[in-house]
Amino acid sequence: MPNTDRLTLSRLRSLKQQREQRQRTALSVLAQQEIELQDRITQLTEQRYQLWNQWRECSATSQVLDHLALQELKIELAQYHHQTHLIADQLETLHTEQHRVHREQSEGQRQLRQLLVAQEKLNWLLE
Repeated sequence: MPNTDRLTLSRLRSLKQQREQRQRTALSVLAQQEIELQDRITQLTEQRYQLWNQWRECSATSQVLDHLALQELKIELAQYHHQTHLIADQLETLHTEQHRVHREQSEGQRQLRQLLVAQEKLNWLLE
């Protein structure tokens, strides 16, 4: 193989290696995002369960209430209901983001495999 061809293939291999490194870095960033998302989902889920328990305790009132106490109970229950919906909306957003990260990871892994195959072909040509 002429020297210029070998030099061109070596440069191409070097470029492919740089792409591989960038792809691995991008996958690492996505993995970190996934960990952060999962941590936030866990926190919100725990918060939601605590809220549900408080809601149940509050709604388990079995005493006779006057008008003012009944209004206060209704307001408190409405606040629990509202907070539960806010948490549910946040969880839905986080799950959507998590699915996006998974799709990007899958695509990144596919691209990385293609880069590795191309590098292997270049290595074979250079031998």
